[in-house]
Amino acid sequence: MGLYENHPDLFEKARYYEQYHKDKGHHYTWSPGESLDDLIARASEIKQKSALRTTPKKARNLMEAVLMADEDDPEDQACLICHL
Repeated sequence: MGLYENHPDLFEKARYYEQYHKDKGHHYTWSPGESLDDLIARASEIKQKSALRTTPKKARNLMEAVLMADEDDPEDQACLICHL
């Protein structure tokens, strides 16, 4: 979702890579069995499920820590690569 929301130009480039390539006879998806368009169509569902899995006291992994970060606090922000 971060790529779609924060870098739409790069998201479009990633979508291009998923297109069917006649010369190779196949297409590539970033997520097994689901295209980027499918993921974006389910964006609100994915975010809701993620929010339910996130505990308010302690993150269980790095992704949860990023999702729980206080966006107004510079000390609580992830580095650029993690924020994508």
